[in-house]
Amino acid sequence: MATATLHLDVASARFRSTNAAATVKANGTTVPVLGIAFDAAADEEAHFSFRISNYGSGNVFVRIAWYADTATSGNVVFGVALGAITSGDPTNIETKALGTEATTAVAAESVAQAMSHITIQITSIDSIADGDFVFVRLRRLGTNGSDTMAGDAIVVALELNYSDT
Repeated sequence: MATATLHLDVASARFRSTNAAATVKANGTTVPVLGIAFDAAADEEAHFSFRISNYGSGNVFVRIAWYADTATSGNVVFGVALGAITSGDPTNIETKALGTEATTAVAAESVAQAMSHITIQITSIDSIADGDFVFVRLRRLGTNGSDTMAGDAIVVALELNYSDT
C-alpha cells in the first residue's frame, strides 16, 4: 500500500460571493509568499476542485501549511469538507452537497509568521472513487469558541494524501 499525494496550489482557490477568505501576497525579503488569509472574526472559506487520480480506498488526509500573520498565541480552528461526483452521475454540480466537515484546532507558533502544519483526517468522503471530480472546502471557523487566535491565519499550501490501493 502506497500513499498518493496531491498538491493544491493556493493560487487555484475559488471563492464564493459570501464568507470568502482573501488571497494575499507578501513581497518577502527574498521570495514572494502567496497565501489565503482567513480572518479571526468570521467563518471564511476557500474552495478547490480537481479530478482525483490513483485513489484506492480509505480516508483522505489534508495537510495544511499556514502561519499567523501577527499573532504569537491562541488557537485556530480549521475545517475541511469534500464532495465527489462520478462521471455520468446525474448529480447537479451547482447544488452538490459536501460531506460532513472535519475540524481541528491548532496552536499558533510563538513567533509571528513562523510556518506551522496541521493534518486533518476526512472520514466523510462522499463515496469518492478514482477519477471522480472532487470539491474541497477549506474554512477557518473564526466564530468557534475554540478559535482564540487574533488576526489572520494565512494558508500557503494544501496537500491531500490518500491510499492508492
